[in-house]
Amino acid sequence: MNSTPRLEMVWPEVLRTRLPAVRPGPGYALRTFETGDQIVASARALRSQAFEGGGELGWVAGDPAHAGYGLGHLVTAAATGRMVSEAAGRSTSTRRTSAWPR
Repeated sequence: MNSTPRLEMVWPEVLRTRLPAVRPGPGYALRTFETGDQIVASARALRSQAFEGGGELGWVAGDPAHAGYGLGHLVTAAATGRMVSEAAGRSTSTRRTSAWPR
């Protein structure tokens, strides 16, 4: 597997106050993990040394049995919001992706 990022996006400074909406659909709730939870979608906001003063959105994943409910958008928006709010006053928030076999 090639570990070289194929896509790198930087969250624009002008959009730091306009974050994506985070609204779980019926039957779903958004929260941090607790022992015993059933995880159907997940994303992480990471502080990253690769981007001076910024963070990285990573490990976005979802259970295929729950596809079509916008959960990928939901967890990505939540992680992006957290990363951007924690990076206030710092320079960069970014997302990178690489190929992952199916």
